[in-house]
Amino acid sequence: MKKIIIGTFVISNLLFGGINSNDTIDYEEFDKMLSSELTRSLANEFAKNLPIQIDYLTTMTNIFGIGNRVISRKQLRITHKNIKNFWKSDKNGLIKAMYKLDSQSVCNEPIWQYLILKRDVIAEFNYLDTNNKPLFNYTVEKVDCEKII
Repeated sequence: MKKIIIGTFVISNLLFGGINSNDTIDYEEFDKMLSSELTRSLANEFAKNLPIQIDYLTTMTNIFGIGNRVISRKQLRITHKNIKNFWKSDKNGLIKAMYKLDSQSVCNEPIWQYLILKRDVIAEFNYLDTNNKPLFNYTVEKVDCEKII
């Protein structure tokens, strides 16, 4: 039953970009699960649909849950003409921009709000280049979402 509920939430987010803000979500089944079980199950369901092209620069290649963390791995095309110079001249600016996009995305999505604010789950983002060389990483935690919401 837990897999069906988790799968339904994951698929609805993939297909519809989230749940209508007028709808209420019953987290009763999630409340019965340990955070480590919940993060692993959600990540495993989402991983079935990977890789996903997020935009012309970014592809999510992997996601997994460990303990109270959901770790997303994304490839960033830093050699693309639109960001190549920006990456060379202002890496910190690009990292801040990516952090802002990721944190606003997770902090404004109802299931992520529940996970981060109520269950103290940490969203970790690991960025790699297209050769899988690590570029940067960061986390989005409860304190980050409290500033956004």
